[in-house]
Amino acid sequence: MDNSWLLNAARGAWHLFARFLRAVMSFLFRLIGKEISEEFFGRFLQFVKFCFIGLSNTLVNYVVYAVVLWVFKLAGANFRYDYMVGNLFGFLISVIWSWYWNSHLVFKAGEKQRPWWQVLLKTYAAYAFTGIFLSNVISWAWVELLHLPKLLAPVIYTVTNVPINFLLNKFWAYGDKS
Repeated sequence: MDNSWLLNAARGAWHLFARFLRAVMSFLFRLIGKEISEEFFGRFLQFVKFCFIGLSNTLVNYVVYAVVLWVFKLAGANFRYDYMVGNLFGFLISVIWSWYWNSHLVFKAGEKQRPWWQVLLKTYAAYAFTGIFLSNVISWAWVELLHLPKLLAPVIYTVTNVPINFLLNKFWAYGDKS
């Protein structure tokens, strides 16, 4: 299946957004007597792209998570740890989503990089730390100790996962030394 039209559309929309963001940031920085270097802005844009993809990744993860909870409920299964099963399935599907988009839009696939399968495996490992281990520990604490709703747990742990995932992906999975 040829997805080049989708990638081109995403790149075009990103280019417009980046120009707008550059103009706004330049204006705000000039108000305090500072200039934005190209290097700083480039790194900032890379993180912003990662965050946008992360938002879509979170949506994919959350939808899968909610569907799993719904399937358990529909099946009449009163399984205490259904939210952990939801986390696992959300993780498996959303990491492929994240890897695909990050490889094409954030970490510039093809530019002196590891083979795709190595990047995918390391991406899974990076997300396993935050998406399975850390998220389940935090979810358990929120659901079991603080008695917060199960559907709220993923929203809470996302705040810690994004910066950790960016650093793990950039420097370890994709091997970006800059």
